Amino acid sequence: MNMRVHIGLCCAMMLCFLSSAMGQVNEEKKDFQYWENASIQYDAEKLNKQNLYEVISGNQRVFQFTTNNAGDLGNYSEAPTIITFETELGSNRFELRDDQIMHHGGIYLQDCRCQDKGIHKIERGVITGERTGPSEWTVAIDVFVEGRKTEKEYHITETGTFQEAQR
Repeated sequence: MNMRVHIGLCCAMMLCFLSSAMGQVNEEKKDFQYWENASIQYDAEKLNKQNLYEVISGNQRVFQFTTNNAGDLGNYSEAPTIITFETELGSNRFELRDDQIMHHGGIYLQDCRCQDKGIHKIERGVITGERTGPSEWTVAIDVFVEGRKTEKEYHITETGTFQEAQR
C-alpha cells in the first residue's frame, strides 16, 4: 500500500513538471535589418567574449539577422544569436560563397552561457541577396560554423526581408 502511494506521488509530480514545461511557450523573435554606409567592428583578439561587436560608420552595407532561438524549455531563457556580414554599396544583388563570406566580415555570434559563446567567423556556406524595394532586401542565409571550443558544427538557414535601420 505504501509503495502505491509513493509511485502515485512520483507520477503526479512528473505530470505536473511535464505540463508546466510543455505549457511554456517562448515565441521565437527574429529581426532582419541592414545599415547603409556602415562597417562591422569587433576585437579579433577576444572572440570568445560576448557583446564585442558593433555596427559603426563605414563604406559598406551591413546586414544583421538576430534571433532569440525561442529560449530553452523549462527555464524561460533566451540566447540571442546574430549573423552579420558586409557587402559593397552600389549593387542591387549579391552572392557570397565560402571564404568570400569571411572576407566580407561574416560572423556568427552566440550570446549564451555555453562553451561556444562569442564571435565565430563564417568560413563556409552561401548568402544571397537582392534589393526588393528602396529600403528592403530579401536575403537567404545557409552557413556552417564550427564551435571554437566544442568543434560542434552549427548549420544556420534563414530567409528574410531585411529593412533599413537608422543609427
